[in-house]
Amino acid sequence: MRGPTRTALVLLALAAAPALGEPSADHVVVRGDGVAFGVRPPPAWRADRGHASRFGAHVLFYQNRHALKGNATLILVRLNRNATSDPGAELQRDMEDYRKRFAEVAFRDLEVSHPEYRCVAKEFTVEKLFHEYVTYVSPGARRPERFAAALDTEAAASPAELEAYRAVIGSLELLSAEP
Repeated sequence: MRGPTRTALVLLALAAAPALGEPSADHVVVRGDGVAFGVRPPPAWRADRGHASRFGAHVLFYQNRHALKGNATLILVRLNRNATSDPGAELQRDMEDYRKRFAEVAFRDLEVSHPEYRCVAKEFTVEKLFHEYVTYVSPGARRPERFAAALDTEAAASPAELEAYRAVIGSLELLSAEP
């Protein structure tokens, strides 16, 4: 193959490949606003970067598109830069804020882990209103970045939803912001 035919095949192959930052079957790379990270969508969940900013996230995951209209489970992930405080202290501040807004809020311990990064997590619950599972993931004590992840549900999360959430957290990978 020579010349235009080979060029056309290369262009077709590039067009068919996922663009940088777009979801692939097993990995999503998020780049922009000085942040870069990778994450794997759980099986049977869809990654969505296009609608994520509407929810204050860089990427969100859901099981069907109706989740964007409300009353469905969402997993949201954001990478914050310039995280200056301890993630545990940040979680405590969030808890105090929720206490001011929702007198009946209850907090429960939540077990999550990452193979390399430190995690702090809690479940925030106001029965018959919401269950939010909140996790801060710190890539290192001297790093200015911190992941914030949340599993947002109306009722208590199912074991499968919690498994999906834990898989997302465990797959987070901080990348160089350089292209």
